[in-house]
Amino acid sequence: MVPFLPESPRWLITKRKSSESRKVIARLLEMPLDSDEVARVEMDILAHVRHEEALKAETTWRDLFKNDELQNLKRIILGAGTQYFQQFGGINVILYYLPVLFQNSIGLSDTMSLILTGCNTINLFLATFAATFYVDTFGRKKMMFYGYLAQGICYTMVAIGLGVGTKKSQILSISFIFLYYTCFGMTNCTTAWVYPAEVNSQRYRNLGAAVATATNWISNYIVVLITPIGISNIAWRFYIIFAVFNFSFLPLIYLFYVETARFTLEEIDEIFEEQYHKRKGTTSLRRAVESPAEKEDVKIVENKFEAVDA
Repeated sequence: MVPFLPESPRWLITKRKSSESRKVIARLLEMPLDSDEVARVEMDILAHVRHEEALKAETTWRDLFKNDELQNLKRIILGAGTQYFQQFGGINVILYYLPVLFQNSIGLSDTMSLILTGCNTINLFLATFAATFYVDTFGRKKMMFYGYLAQGICYTMVAIGLGVGTKKSQILSISFIFLYYTCFGMTNCTTAWVYPAEVNSQRYRNLGAAVATATNWISNYIVVLITPIGISNIAWRFYIIFAVFNFSFLPLIYLFYVETARFTLEEIDEIFEEQYHKRKGTTSLRRAVESPAEKEDVKIVENKFEAVDA
């Protein structure tokens, strides 16, 4: 399907292909090519691309560690944090070792363990598919917050059920394992991959995505490595660790994460600029093109791009 996907309008503008970018914007907005809204969005992107190109000429890699208004390092850490949260939220404790958990912790037969594992995988698929219908409506931050809250409760109940050790309590554990899969699929299975692509600035988006993905697999390796050892040595108590992890993510999400759903990439830049200037007690230089002089300036840039296209 990749050959049929349109190029990003921001990438097209940086490559001086403004006519193609306008067509993509019109398709995304489902509006006529000559509509005012298409022109406004293109003008806004032009202004931001121009601004970032000016900054790029003046900055080096060391500037990544500066506390400037774009807050690039903070944004890379926030994006990588979603992948860290996902893995240390305990999804692969269950996903990789669910048959072993059913056999060793609950005492089910090999056949029943595999049947329940297959059913749970289908459950995860359906829950993740359902999330695609509301991920933009509900918002990334809310989905992460309530997702990890629900996952923490599920891990707590799994640990309690296994700790009690009766037939009924084991059924309780199995039920909450299924519920954990449902909660994960409906929330953090998607947000951990969407958020890093949205929160990073244009210049550091590739780096931010790379750091986030590396964080995911490094965290995955650690969790998968320690899980068999943990289950063998401390049994049901091992699941309490991941309950605590899930609950510990809640204040971090509430305090440091910003909502990215329904915002353009340029508007997300402005959110971090506003945070920076509010903390410094200074005035933000809004990137949105508002004044007649700015509009005329951007129009000149646009004409230059179209000349290059021609």
